[in-house]
Amino acid sequence: MWNSYSDNDGIAIKINGHQLINSVKSNSTNPENSDKMKSLYFGRVVYKDFFHEADRSQFKEEIEIIGFQKDICFEYEREYRFLFKQDLHKYKSHDISHLNLRLSDYKKLNFELVFHPKMESWKKDNIKKVLELLKVKNIKPIDSELQLQNWGN
Repeated sequence: MWNSYSDNDGIAIKINGHQLINSVKSNSTNPENSDKMKSLYFGRVVYKDFFHEADRSQFKEEIEIIGFQKDICFEYEREYRFLFKQDLHKYKSHDISHLNLRLSDYKKLNFELVFHPKMESWKKDNIKKVLELLKVKNIKPIDSELQLQNWGN
């Protein structure tokens, strides 16, 4: 995933799933969003072989919301998604380009900043120093446990 979505300066944000779900759920009742959202759904994406007839025929029965379905070739992503259904009686699909979603009490959430395996040490040190200067206690910078293969670089 590092090679697919990042360069050597990339950082992944890791957070406890239950904490994130609770924060998003509490924000979905935020008055700023409540008139725009009809429902909030969240869960793991289910991966099926779209080219296999048996998988295609069972897909709709197993997963009611199409946003939680994905072809098996993406299974390595192991996605978890939040989907919002908007109230089409009040808005047309093109009226809402985004929702302002704030994590409630984000200072109480525990984050880990995972450094790209090839990030230079001085860059990691700078990020750690900024967190110290800001007196951030809930964000822990860590090295990635993965080692990347060189593919001709």
